Amino acid sequence: MAVGRTPMQPGLLSSTAGFCEGRLAPNSIYAVLHRECRALFPDEMLADLFAEDGRRSVPPMTAQDRARSADPAWLAAYRATRPKVERKIAHLMRRRHGGRRARVRGRAKVGADFSLLAAAANIARLGVLGIMSTASGNWVVAAG
Repeated sequence: MAVGRTPMQPGLLSSTAGFCEGRLAPNSIYAVLHRECRALFPDEMLADLFAEDGRRSVPPMTAQDRARSADPAWLAAYRATRPKVERKIAHLMRRRHGGRRARVRGRAKVGADFSLLAAAANIARLGVLGIMSTASGNWVVAAG
């Protein structure tokens, strides 16, 4: 079986028979759908959802990302970068954002507050690195 694929499942709706019996009011729409599921949704109708090796159980990008993350070179680069990023976010949260306490109320305001804080930290970092914007909108490293 290919990554991110589920084999064909004929009779996909047949498992509902035991579950629904006696639990639904006889004249409810759900009971009608349960009784008529074979006529309404035959296996042939669902056949185009499947390829010869099964249907996609995860989106293609997710399957590609999972396959890429198994590569030892990608994993080494990720493990080298992640601690730096996590440390910076933790520093922002602890030192400048007040730790677990939010300075404002509401999810949108807290998100905007943290975004502005991160932008300010990034601009300060650009200054430390000597990177500045030119009149034409390009970025250059200051001579010095």
